[in-house]
Formats: sequence, structure tokens, C-alpha cells
Amino acid sequence: MTSPEPRAESKEPNPGSDAAIEQGCTCPVLDNGHGTGWIGGGFVLSTLCPLHGETAESYLDSIGDDE
Repeated sequence: MTSPEPRAESKEPNPGSDAAIEQGCTCPVLDNGHGTGWIGGGFVLSTLCPLHGETAESYLDSIGDDE
């Protein structure tokens, strides 16, 4: 899943960065440009990631279920 740009108050390292991987991040590395994100902002998050999974779940909850 993709998310908007990280919030300034976020204390976690960017998804896919070396620092995040050292802390157990399982978000895609290449899709996240090794932590730089997409051109225009945003990251690909894994809901199973121990660092960013909660953020991913919160984002999914915020957009709701359109069905």
C-alpha cells in the first residue's frame, strides 16, 4: 500500500532506508528508493512491518471502506 509523505513529527526512519532496515523494517526497499520515497512524495508501506505497519493500518482506517 502507498501512503502520503511522512509527517514531520514522525520519529521512525523512512520506510526502506538503511536505518529503518536496521530497526527491523520490512517495507519494500526498491519501491521506496532506499528511503527517499517516490518522486512527488509518498512511500510503500507493509502492514506487517514492525516499524511502519501501525502507520499503514491507521492510513487504511482513515480512507475508509468505499464498498
